[in-house]
Amino acid sequence: MKTLATTFFILSLTLVVIPLIAEAEESDDAKKAAEDFCITSCADKKEPTINSNCKESCALNQRSDLVFFESVTCLGKCTQFDNVPDMKSCEEGCKKEYNAKAAEVTASCNAVCSKVEKDPHRIETCKMECTPPSS
Repeated sequence: MKTLATTFFILSLTLVVIPLIAEAEESDDAKKAAEDFCITSCADKKEPTINSNCKESCALNQRSDLVFFESVTCLGKCTQFDNVPDMKSCEEGCKKEYNAKAAEVTASCNAVCSKVEKDPHRIETCKMECTPPSS
Protein backbone atom coordinates (compact mmCIF):
# COMPACT_ATOMS: atom_id res chain seq x y z
CA MET A 1 0.00 0.00 0.00
CA LYS A 2 2.90 2.33 0.80
CA THR A 3 4.36 1.73 -2.68
CA LEU A 4 1.00 2.56 -4.27
CA ALA A 5 0.73 5.76 -2.24
CA THR A 6 4.29 6.75 -3.17
CA THR A 7 3.63 6.03 -6.84
CA PHE A 8 0.42 8.08 -6.73
CA PHE A 9 2.24 10.96 -5.01
CA ILE A 10 5.02 11.00 -7.60
CA LEU A 11 2.51 10.71 -10.45
CA SER A 12 0.55 13.64 -9.02
CA LEU A 13 3.67 15.76 -8.72
CA THR A 14 4.72 14.76 -12.24
CA LEU A 15 1.39 15.93 -13.63
CA VAL A 16 2.06 19.30 -12.04
CA VAL A 17 5.70 19.52 -13.13
CA ILE A 18 5.28 18.44 -16.78
CA PRO A 19 3.27 21.54 -17.71
CA LEU A 20 5.84 23.71 -15.95
CA ILE A 21 8.62 22.04 -17.91
CA ALA A 22 6.66 22.35 -21.14
CA GLU A 23 6.20 26.07 -20.56
CA ALA A 24 9.93 26.59 -20.06
CA GLU A 25 11.27 28.31 -23.14
CA GLU A 26 14.87 27.22 -22.78
CA SER A 27 16.19 23.76 -22.12
CA ASP A 28 18.08 25.16 -19.12
CA ASP A 29 14.76 26.20 -17.58
CA ALA A 30 13.29 22.76 -18.23
CA LYS A 31 16.35 21.09 -16.76
CA LYS A 32 16.18 23.33 -13.67
CA ALA A 33 12.47 22.57 -13.16
CA ALA A 34 13.13 18.83 -13.41
CA GLU A 35 16.10 19.08 -11.03
CA ASP A 36 14.03 21.03 -8.50
CA PHE A 37 11.26 18.44 -8.70
CA CYS A 38 13.74 15.61 -8.14
CA ILE A 39 15.42 17.39 -5.23
CA THR A 40 12.02 17.74 -3.57
CA SER A 41 11.01 14.15 -4.36
CA CYS A 42 14.25 12.73 -2.97
CA ALA A 43 14.56 15.02 0.05
CA ASP A 44 13.60 12.21 2.44
CA LYS A 45 16.55 10.09 1.24
CA LYS A 46 19.19 11.16 3.76
CA GLU A 47 21.98 8.71 2.86
CA PRO A 48 24.08 10.39 0.10
CA THR A 49 24.30 7.39 -2.24
CA ILE A 50 20.58 6.65 -1.99
CA ASN A 51 19.76 10.34 -2.47
CA SER A 52 22.01 10.51 -5.53
CA ASN A 53 20.48 7.34 -7.00
CA CYS A 54 16.98 8.68 -6.33
CA LYS A 55 17.77 11.94 -8.11
CA GLU A 56 19.29 10.10 -11.07
CA SER A 57 16.25 7.83 -11.43
CA CYS A 58 13.90 10.76 -10.99
CA ALA A 59 15.72 12.77 -13.65
CA LEU A 60 15.31 9.90 -16.10
CA ASN A 61 11.60 9.66 -15.30
CA GLN A 62 11.26 13.40 -15.91
CA ARG A 63 13.18 13.11 -19.18
CA SER A 64 10.98 10.22 -20.28
CA ASP A 65 7.82 12.19 -19.48
CA LEU A 66 9.16 15.24 -21.30
CA VAL A 67 10.04 13.24 -24.42
CA PHE A 68 6.51 11.82 -24.49
CA PHE A 69 4.93 15.23 -23.88
CA GLU A 70 7.01 16.80 -26.66
CA SER A 71 5.80 14.07 -29.02
CA VAL A 72 2.15 14.71 -28.17
CA THR A 73 2.69 18.45 -28.65
CA CYS A 74 4.40 17.87 -32.00
CA LEU A 75 1.59 15.61 -33.21
CA GLY A 76 -0.96 18.21 -32.08
CA LYS A 77 0.68 20.78 -34.34
CA CYS A 78 0.27 18.46 -37.33
CA THR A 79 -3.50 18.99 -37.26
CA GLN A 80 -2.92 22.58 -38.42
CA PHE A 81 -2.12 21.37 -41.94
CA ASP A 82 -5.00 21.57 -44.41
CA ASN A 83 -3.96 18.73 -46.70
CA VAL A 84 -3.43 15.09 -45.82
CA PRO A 85 0.07 14.64 -47.35
CA ASP A 86 1.49 17.53 -45.29
CA MET A 87 -0.24 16.23 -42.17
CA LYS A 88 1.13 12.71 -42.70
CA SER A 89 4.62 14.08 -43.35
CA CYS A 90 4.44 16.10 -40.13
CA GLU A 91 3.26 13.04 -38.16
CA GLU A 92 6.08 10.92 -39.56
CA GLY A 93 8.60 13.61 -38.60
CA CYS A 94 7.20 13.71 -35.06
CA LYS A 95 7.33 9.92 -34.75
CA LYS A 96 10.89 9.78 -36.08
CA GLU A 97 12.04 12.45 -33.61
CA TYR A 98 10.20 10.73 -30.75
CA ASN A 99 11.68 7.33 -31.55
CA ALA A 100 15.21 8.78 -31.60
CA LYS A 101 14.76 10.58 -28.28
CA ALA A 102 12.95 7.60 -26.73
CA ALA A 103 15.83 5.31 -27.73
CA GLU A 104 18.31 7.63 -25.98
CA VAL A 105 16.20 7.73 -22.82
CA THR A 106 15.71 3.95 -22.88
CA ALA A 107 19.46 3.34 -23.15
CA SER A 108 20.11 5.71 -20.25
CA CYS A 109 17.28 4.15 -18.30
CA ASN A 110 18.66 0.64 -18.70
CA ALA A 111 22.13 1.76 -17.60
CA VAL A 112 20.96 3.79 -14.60
CA CYS A 113 18.47 1.20 -13.37
CA SER A 114 21.12 -1.51 -13.48
CA LYS A 115 23.46 0.78 -11.54
CA VAL A 116 21.09 2.03 -8.83
CA GLU A 117 19.12 -1.17 -8.20
CA LYS A 118 20.50 -4.57 -7.24
CA ASP A 119 17.36 -6.72 -7.09
CA PRO A 120 16.43 -8.00 -10.61
CA HIS A 121 12.72 -7.34 -9.99
CA ARG A 122 13.42 -3.76 -8.91
CA ILE A 123 15.67 -3.26 -11.95
CA GLU A 124 12.81 -4.27 -14.25
CA THR A 125 10.35 -2.06 -12.35
CA CYS A 126 12.77 0.86 -12.61
CA LYS A 127 13.15 0.29 -16.36
CA MET A 128 9.38 0.18 -16.84
CA GLU A 129 8.96 3.45 -14.95
CA CYS A 130 11.52 5.44 -16.92
CA THR A 131 11.15 3.96 -20.41
CA PRO A 132 8.97 6.09 -22.71
CA PRO A 133 5.95 4.35 -24.24
CA SER A 134 6.39 2.99 -27.74
CA SER A 135 5.00 5.14 -30.52
